[in-house]
Amino acid sequence: MERVVVYEVEQKWLTAKQACRYLGGISVGTLRGWRDTAKLRHYIVGGKTFYKVGDLDKFMEKHRII
Repeated sequence: MERVVVYEVEQKWLTAKQACRYLGGISVGTLRGWRDTAKLRHYIVGGKTFYKVGDLDKFMEKHRII
């Protein structure tokens, strides 16, 4: 009998579409604007843009209105 081990990994790198959903359904254009004005960190690997969940959380906290 073969033993199968499954690891649950929390996704910490998101595509632009996933990041938009994570941030409450903003548009890709809004996300791109924040990225292009250096308001939001992003990473480019193999020509594709990714966003780190932790960076998105920090961005939201930074823009919280009390």
